[in-house]
Amino acid sequence: MKAQVCDSPVTNIPAIRSGKVSKSREEDFEISLYLDKLRHLLPASPSAPPPTTSRKHDKKLNRLEVIENVIQYISELQEVLQIDVHAREMDLLEYETSSITLAA
Repeated sequence: MKAQVCDSPVTNIPAIRSGKVSKSREEDFEISLYLDKLRHLLPASPSAPPPTTSRKHDKKLNRLEVIENVIQYISELQEVLQIDVHAREMDLLEYETSSITLAA
């Protein structure tokens, strides 16, 4: 007795046939656009030596490096904003306490 082979609609999809689920080219293109925009928006890394040429000639960051640098940049911005808020609060507190006069 010989087993019958039937074509399932699922096995005709290339992504499933290969055992991988692939992203559409449109999604890949969109992700690449956003990563390029992030690369452009990121300032030069403070730990890196200053560029001697324009940024176009610098080594292009890979996707993981872009994501890591964006996370680091956002963390640094949050720290600066917290320091700024704290400094303003201290200035306000100093102003309020300097206007208080003690009665003897």
